[in-house]
Amino acid sequence: MAKVIQYPFGSSKPKAMKRNNIVWQSADGRITLFVRAGSKKQTIQYRISVPKAKGFMERRSTGCEKLEDAKRVALERFDHLSLLARTGKSLSVPTFEKVALEYIENLRQKVRNGTRKLSEYRLRDVERRLQNYLIPFFGDRVLDTISGHDVEGFYEFRRRIYEAELEIRENRSAIQKRGKKHLFYVVTDWVTKKSISRDFPKGKLPPLRAPRASTFQLDRNLVLSVYSFAKSSGYISHDDMIDIEKISYVGDRRGFFDDTTWQFFTSSTGKIARRRQTKFREGDGKRFAAHYYAAAMLHYWALLSAHTGLRPNEMKAIRYKDVSVEDFFFEKTQRDEPCAVLSVVPPYGSKGIKQRRRDAIGTYTRSAEYLNAIKQLRQEILVGVYGYPQEPDPAEYLFQPILRQHDKRQKVRTAQYEGLAQTLRHRLEELDILKDAEGRDRSAYSFRHTYATFRMKNGADYMALALQMGTSVQRIKDTYAHVTTRDNVARVNVVKLQKPLV
Repeated sequence: MAKVIQYPFGSSKPKAMKRNNIVWQSADGRITLFVRAGSKKQTIQYRISVPKAKGFMERRSTGCEKLEDAKRVALERFDHLSLLARTGKSLSVPTFEKVALEYIENLRQKVRNGTRKLSEYRLRDVERRLQNYLIPFFGDRVLDTISGHDVEGFYEFRRRIYEAELEIRENRSAIQKRGKKHLFYVVTDWVTKKSISRDFPKGKLPPLRAPRASTFQLDRNLVLSVYSFAKSSGYISHDDMIDIEKISYVGDRRGFFDDTTWQFFTSSTGKIARRRQTKFREGDGKRFAAHYYAAAMLHYWALLSAHTGLRPNEMKAIRYKDVSVEDFFFEKTQRDEPCAVLSVVPPYGSKGIKQRRRDAIGTYTRSAEYLNAIKQLRQEILVGVYGYPQEPDPAEYLFQPILRQHDKRQKVRTAQYEGLAQTLRHRLEELDILKDAEGRDRSAYSFRHTYATFRMKNGADYMALALQMGTSVQRIKDTYAHVTTRDNVARVNVVKLQKPLV
């Protein structure tokens, strides 16, 4: 006769519980390593109980699939928790994700209250770095378990994610659509198996740039900021603060233009601007005005940037009240020559040496010519076609977009030309010179690097160059180490030898 099992009224037969697969346990039973039942990944988890901490148990992933690595992680964590318990400190340290999200919200609140100077672009950049990279990598890790070595591993993760995303963009079959425009795809790191989702609601894929030393330095500083916030919030003590080595900038730079490519680029942008100018003057003025204005603005923006060494955001922030033309004595011609003078006002939220106001002097007399050409372009297009005031308002930006009639009164003083960088990239792709000789993408910042490279080849003094560009002498030396001795042969061979050395 079969045995009858009765269950309480209203209940059903309980499902069979799957037991976790225990792979190792310490002699005292305080550390247990196991693999979750039914888990596709064989990642080993740990369960730890600590002496002198009644009722406390921590259960987390080791992030390892090899038993020896998992044992090392669990033992180090046990020793750390035991030390906290013996010294009477709190054992409940939050994860990186929890603190990072609180840090973002706290930062937003400070910016809204005006207690923290941070531009909207920089705030978005902080959120993007945390949400896209740092939280996916460190998210479930407890703060006091992350070390400087782990951050170095994050740098490698960053590089692998870039390579994987580059492959996805080249093979567009992996890119999916939501609706008419919304594009999205998932990038997976083949080593850590961690994934990052990318969403582009407007249907446009922004340029993808390889991570550089400056990228890792910003990520490093952001990790330190999260830890500082955790310390001020009482989550961790001073002893739990992370120690991360500084990033070396030696030889690190963006793409730049050599002499040949620079001549080709400027002559090409000049031809395009003149061709559109002809169409504008011969045909329907308003029809070709915007095309001519955009091409000419790009041409003069590149030339003026490469003659002053300003950063892209500094050049965009230059207003008419910040520019003038002054005479300077040139040894080569033995006379005074007019040069453009741009008074650089540090962008909102700048730190360190970038906070200093300075006057950037354009090299050679052509800088003054470019400045006058921009003013003439304003008269021809903005005044002649779109009805702007005859004299520019001192608060107007030197590089400004064409605004609609109803926007002029309110936005003419606050509208920067945001489309120049995108126009530049399209032009570089069109001319097939997007990458330099070392495979690095050229961008708006390349004008600044081109300026420094040309000046150093001509024997410019490090200190004078650093003051002009608003940076440090050491940064100049580290970034432009690619200027070789062959380029500086005139500076090396200062003294002519009567006889060759034997």
